[in-house]
Amino acid sequence: MIARSWGDAREAWRVLWQSPLHALMSLLVMACGLAGCLFMGSVLDEMVFRPLPFADGERMVMVSPVRGGAVSSDDPMHYQDYAVLRRESTTLQAWRYLTVGLVNLADGQRLFRLSAVRGEAGLLEYTGVVPVLGRTLSGAPGEAVLGYEIWQQQFGGREDVIGRQVGVDEQPYRVVGVMPPRFGFPFNQQLWLPGEVAKHQPDRQQRAGLTIIAKLAPGKSMVDANAELARLMARLEARYPGSNRGLSARALGIKESYMGQADDSLFVAMLATVGVVLLLSCCNLANLLLARANARSHDTAVRVALGAPRGRLLAQSSWESVIICIGAGGLAWLLAAAGVALLNHALPAFVPDRPPFWWYVSLGPQSLLWLIGLLALAILVSSVLPAVMILFGRFNVVLRDGVGLLPGRLFARFSQWLVVGELMLSTTVLAVSGVLTLAVFHASQIEYGIRADKLWVADVKLPVQTAAPQALYRQLVAALAPFSQGVGLISSLPGHFAIGGRVMVEGGAARAVGQQQYASQFADTDLVSPVAVFPGTLALMGVQPLAGRSIDVQDVEGADKVAVVTDSFVRRYWPRTSPAQALGKWLQLDDGVRYRVAGVVPHVMQGRPFGVFRERPSVYVSLLQVPGESFSLIQKGDDANVLGLAMRTQIARLAPGVALHKPGWLAGRLARNGAGLRFFTRLFALFALLSLLIAASGVYAVVANSVSQRTRELGLRSALGASDEQLTRMILSETVHRFTVGVGLGVLLAVLPVFKLGAGFGLANAALVVLLLAIALFILLLALAAARLPLRPLLRLSPAQALLYQM
Repeated sequence: MIARSWGDAREAWRVLWQSPLHALMSLLVMACGLAGCLFMGSVLDEMVFRPLPFADGERMVMVSPVRGGAVSSDDPMHYQDYAVLRRESTTLQAWRYLTVGLVNLADGQRLFRLSAVRGEAGLLEYTGVVPVLGRTLSGAPGEAVLGYEIWQQQFGGREDVIGRQVGVDEQPYRVVGVMPPRFGFPFNQQLWLPGEVAKHQPDRQQRAGLTIIAKLAPGKSMVDANAELARLMARLEARYPGSNRGLSARALGIKESYMGQADDSLFVAMLATVGVVLLLSCCNLANLLLARANARSHDTAVRVALGAPRGRLLAQSSWESVIICIGAGGLAWLLAAAGVALLNHALPAFVPDRPPFWWYVSLGPQSLLWLIGLLALAILVSSVLPAVMILFGRFNVVLRDGVGLLPGRLFARFSQWLVVGELMLSTTVLAVSGVLTLAVFHASQIEYGIRADKLWVADVKLPVQTAAPQALYRQLVAALAPFSQGVGLISSLPGHFAIGGRVMVEGGAARAVGQQQYASQFADTDLVSPVAVFPGTLALMGVQPLAGRSIDVQDVEGADKVAVVTDSFVRRYWPRTSPAQALGKWLQLDDGVRYRVAGVVPHVMQGRPFGVFRERPSVYVSLLQVPGESFSLIQKGDDANVLGLAMRTQIARLAPGVALHKPGWLAGRLARNGAGLRFFTRLFALFALLSLLIAASGVYAVVANSVSQRTRELGLRSALGASDEQLTRMILSETVHRFTVGVGLGVLLAVLPVFKLGAGFGLANAALVVLLLAIALFILLLALAAARLPLRPLLRLSPAQALLYQM
């Protein structure tokens, strides 16, 4: 048995070696499909679908606020709501709260900036991960747990770090533990500190500031948890209408929360694309093997006539598919491994900060099992059609009439309809890729409302105990002025995350038709972005008033509190008021202070260009009147070396315990907002291109085989006076309608995902319709171009040569 199988394998290898170009083409097509599936499947599994690598990873959730039916996963929640939900929920357990922020960490010799987590006792126990050194936080003040990377990079991996004193924002802390490699809970943090906040937030009117995590109770689903959260939050809304009007909550997986969307439609579409590419590869290999088997019909018929059993012929035919697929599998593993290594190296450029700890893709034992399963599927699918032809072929007709196992017209029709399916799937993949490309282009055209060129920025975090920071603000501006064309300070840069705040306004807002009407004074459920700026900062960023004035030198400590709002704020809260008419009206933020509107400026996008942050209005107040320890420094100039050196030098001189964070050009920061989407779009476009090439090769193979089958007929037509143009039109006209059917079916199949994704990215329906039509035309033209290529060698034959042609 083994000897016979080995003989069949050797015979299959000999047959493949007789046509090395055909075998190489088949192997490359299958390798590309398998590599794409292995790579994309590994990426999506690690980044999106696989639970967090913890003992209860599939049960871990993050509870986020919901306003107006939209989940705002970047916004925090109130401690008072957290306390009620923790006490009364039965579907969620192991509740924890935390806050995330930048801190200055000093080890006695160096000062650096990093993201830290402050949380209640038991926060790290939530993950079930044991430190590699020391212990976790006990809840006592002054303890610190380091991440593995910061321990290696800043403390040299010294084991005597346990018990060592470090400075966090100029406050003493003692290191009690070090977490394992690639641990960054909840996302990418490398420092954990105690932080009891209950005593700091006794009032519901205070600004929310907590990130809430929990675990699904055993036997409970996400649907159960969200239904209970909606009921509990509705009860709180009725009890506290002033602070909770329109506020609900929803549980999301921690990965979902980081990605910023509760809808996985984009990733489901990408996963479906993986299957489509593999299916295309299998269909194309089956078509090539079928054409090859049909071309060898006479040799196969002779072997049957000499007594060769069909089972032996079937085994040899299957071995051809096995050899090609195994060779393709080995090449696919190498290609996927190279892609994964390149991805891990490039990932830090695709996120605004450090990638989350689970964004590390690897090809492990599970990936090998996937590849084996994919190979088995590919061998099965690609072997079926040649096997059917061998089992049911009419070999007596082959020997008698000199035709293939499949009659010419039957074989041509079958192959063409196989290509119809390939074109249909390729059209769908390219359409989804086109939507993503259009979304990226749309995002790149978004105006943040500022002029970001020549603006050098860096984030600063002062110690909490800093007294009268206004003096430091003025000193920084004066010290940096000689080295730049302008200096500014802002609490949150445009295009970055800004915590939303509630607002009360004079006169109320006339809501859109179908929405609830409120009284003249109300706590609006829609959030605004409150931003504090140093006088002159808005003008430095190119933001000029539409009415009134900007925040300027008169807005100092002790002066009347004023605010500058965006025109989007006026449209939302005073919809029948012009910018000039909004001047002098009052508004009240979470701090309980009333501000008079002194100016109206064009809309500035304080958040990232997707989701609810894109349209959120902004309220600008004076940083001298509302000081804070966290802000961004802005310098305008041309030379990054000069600007960066001046900023580092003056910060070190005026605030020696403070480190700069992420210094660089503001335009570069804004460009990173869409980097992740651009990356996935390019990846998707690569798959779309791969599917197109596979479909084009299938079109070429089908037309080439059809031409080969009809060479004598075409030679006879040529001898009777048919021109080359007439022969070309005849061949193409017989195939173009099937190609049109395939493309049309692909467009219909793409309608649902295209319009669903388009709605999520805010794309106009008219643009999506034009996109579908353009893609359909492009694929049809590409298919026709591929169909013309096999005709060229035929048209070079003379009628006599064509009539004497032998398959």
